[in-house]
Amino acid sequence: MKIARMLVAASVGALALAPVVPAHAANPPCGVPLGFISAGGDTGGQITYSTKPMSARPRVVQATGLYADGAVRLAGTAVNDFYGPKGSRVSQYVIQGDSMYLGKFDLGVDNTSPTVTKVGSGWAPYTAFETTRYFGGATPRTMQYALRNDGTLWRWTMKGTVWTNRQSAPGFAAVKAIALISQTATYETFLATTRGGALYTIHIPTTATLKPVVRKVRASTWQAFDFLAANGCGRQGTLLVAIDKDTQSAYLYAIGHATGATTPIQNLGKIPKTYADPVYYHWTGIPAAIPFGE
Repeated sequence: MKIARMLVAASVGALALAPVVPAHAANPPCGVPLGFISAGGDTGGQITYSTKPMSARPRVVQATGLYADGAVRLAGTAVNDFYGPKGSRVSQYVIQGDSMYLGKFDLGVDNTSPTVTKVGSGWAPYTAFETTRYFGGATPRTMQYALRNDGTLWRWTMKGTVWTNRQSAPGFAAVKAIALISQTATYETFLATTRGGALYTIHIPTTATLKPVVRKVRASTWQAFDFLAANGCGRQGTLLVAIDKDTQSAYLYAIGHATGATTPIQNLGKIPKTYADPVYYHWTGIPAAIPFGE
């Protein structure tokens, strides 16, 4: 495996969190950093901006052959930890077949050897997975969410590299894709599409037993989207990329403060790119802007 050396300071910054300003603001615009894992095991990304007309940075391969061909089927949000002017370290959890792995690689001038470490097995029944990281307040937190094929939503709290406090909640068999849109010290909120086409918010307390609160945002038309990636935009807004893998296309949406059926949503149009990779994921950084879409 080889690490691409083309991502120096400017390119690394392009895949950090986008500026949090109102959609369509001229300087700077909101953006969604989106990563990919190709069929050949390469990983990389690009960022799409809500400019008029819409714009996107070129697709960049960051680590070549990090994973085996076609092995990765789900990936959580990647975190980009800047350690100085020479680069940063990227880490993320991925699912390959029945096993969970933690992949790490460097970006910048002085690259160290990438690593892919097995975390555990038993992941074959899971259909969606996400890692959330909250950097606000005195105690940062990292949590893992996974949706099993029987409709059970699972959550773990990370203590270092140890997965602890496993909890579950039933009733999510219809969910197809999720994206984090809001965080505070006491809760996290996801936006979710269903196979029937509905769009929901899933509000989940983080300081108590896993008891999600679900609210319908739209009743139909969202069934085509297999993957969602969101980024904060403005004081209480969200910029959302929604990918339809069947048509290898994606659309950009500006979503206002989530208030159920009254949530404002603006379709900004089809992104002028082809989305043919089997796995996509969201990027974040350390430190990171905290999403506040609900």
